[in-house]
Amino acid sequence: MKATGKPNRLFSAVLTAAVAAMSIGPAPRQAGAAEALAPLLAPAAPQAVSVTQPASLAAPLAVTRAQSAYRGVDVVASTLVVTLTVSNLRPPASAPSTPAGATVTDTIAFFSGFDPTQDAN
Repeated sequence: MKATGKPNRLFSAVLTAAVAAMSIGPAPRQAGAAEALAPLLAPAAPQAVSVTQPASLAAPLAVTRAQSAYRGVDVVASTLVVTLTVSNLRPPASAPSTPAGATVTDTIAFFSGFDPTQDAN
């Protein structure tokens, strides 16, 4: 079915004229718009951003999951074992530091008094 009515012809003529006008150049009222908007469209100077992160988020805990079977056929005696392991990846809260100028014997004696199991982390 071919539309040949007067409104369709008028719409086609207006649309064709508008497309042709766009290919010629900018409208006269928009000719100076680029120069007026240039300061607003210029890239902004970089700003110093200070982002702080709590120490507890710097090295979080890790949780791993292991299953004894992943298919119903592999389950033994109708039992499925799921093991969750939590690992603390945070550094020790009271890490020992070696005294400056200590000999090997002094360093070994210093670290022998450090018990990592008594650390909060």
